[in-house]
Amino acid sequence: MNIRYKKGKMIIEADSDTLIVKGLVSILLQVFSNRKPAEVLENEFYLPAKAGFLEFFPESRANGINAMLKFIMESAKTLSLI
Repeated sequence: MNIRYKKGKMIIEADSDTLIVKGLVSILLQVFSNRKPAEVLENEFYLPAKAGFLEFFPESRANGINAMLKFIMESAKTLSLI
């Protein structure tokens, strides 16, 4: 996962070799990419975990998605200081 800061917005790029992870990454990109860091921080986007969505996946996949969400949120915090 790569996050760039361009014209005040977070541009997120990510990919995967496996189809299921590629689909999950695609959802994250739709939700978070091309948004201002403040937008990401103001809204609680932890919907997959709160909705129980991740319980349908093996623990390793759920941990991976949670790690990506954490990275996005930490990046938003850092970029909001710029």
